[in-house]
Amino acid sequence: MIMKYHTRFDAWNAESARFKDDYALDWFLRRMASITDSRILHGPVVINRRQDIEGVTAFMITGSSHIVLHTFPTNKEAMISIYSYNELNGSEIRDFIMHYFDLDIGSIKAIDISSQQEDFIQCEEPGCTRKAVKVWGGRKVCFEHYNHYRDIEIKPEFLDDDY
Repeated sequence: MIMKYHTRFDAWNAESARFKDDYALDWFLRRMASITDSRILHGPVVINRRQDIEGVTAFMITGSSHIVLHTFPTNKEAMISIYSYNELNGSEIRDFIMHYFDLDIGSIKAIDISSQQEDFIQCEEPGCTRKAVKVWGGRKVCFEHYNHYRDIEIKPEFLDDDY
């Protein structure tokens, strides 16, 4: 099973001048890709929010992750979310965010989202990555495999094997 890592970094009392600089935020996301050992596939995309909540939403898709940044200049806050198949070095990422936004250690919090998600048990059928929800023949299987095996077992006798 492929391991998945998801961490969110909440920052406050941040240097808000960097919240509106598209080039600086583009560089920030590119550096995050490097720190997370990811190859950029799309982006970075930086979008200024002028309605609703002022700030910037920026994102990037990489070969093994996606990285999202939301800024809230009025409150001097930022939220960075990283979802990756590569194990994340939380302290290196935190230190980079602290340096970039000129934060002290009391102004950033890392939240490990992946550990808060319900336990994921993978279907034991070869090549299947779905969540196991039933047991069939002593194996943990997903709904699709459970229904497949159930349907084979209860097939009426008058149907031939090709049906």
